[in-house]
Amino acid sequence: MPNSSNPDGHPLDPRYCRTKRFRIGASVITIAFFGMFGMFFVVSQYFQFVKGYSPMKTDLATLPSAVTMIIVAPRAVLVQQRITVRRTIALGLASIALGMATFAFFLRDDSSYLVPLIGIVFVTAGVGCAMPSSTTSIMTSLPMNKAGVGSAVNDTTREVGGALGIAVAAPCSRPFSARTSKLPMY
Repeated sequence: MPNSSNPDGHPLDPRYCRTKRFRIGASVITIAFFGMFGMFFVVSQYFQFVKGYSPMKTDLATLPSAVTMIIVAPRAVLVQQRITVRRTIALGLASIALGMATFAFFLRDDSSYLVPLIGIVFVTAGVGCAMPSSTTSIMTSLPMNKAGVGSAVNDTTREVGGALGIAVAAPCSRPFSARTSKLPMY
């Protein structure tokens, strides 16, 4: 699809991928959204089919994710200024990993709400911490006149990460109880 601004026809110039900041930013956003969307898929299934929550109660149970994101994301910029972009991204990824480990090792049929809450808070805090720094990495690696390309890459990596997170979480989520084994997806 050639156009006047890029006669080679590449909507995304592959040479941008040579830049380490660009690759890291895009990769981290993909990983963060992979984890977050996978978590939301599994947690909503858990709350509704294992705990017996209604859809409304499930939404309320996951509401702390939005609150966490609102609190953490704006402060991530301040953290980034103190400890560098790279360390802020590492901190965010570590938080996501801790949240996922909480689900993997501590979530059971009879778990109290505190267990998934801790996992939800760690995952969304990690995304809120890593996302602004990753976006900064992508946008600062490109020339100013390619800001639209950076924005498109940022959005695309979020969507791809989210889709992959759900695709992987669905078959990997083992039945928590006898009730979940009767679900059509199993």
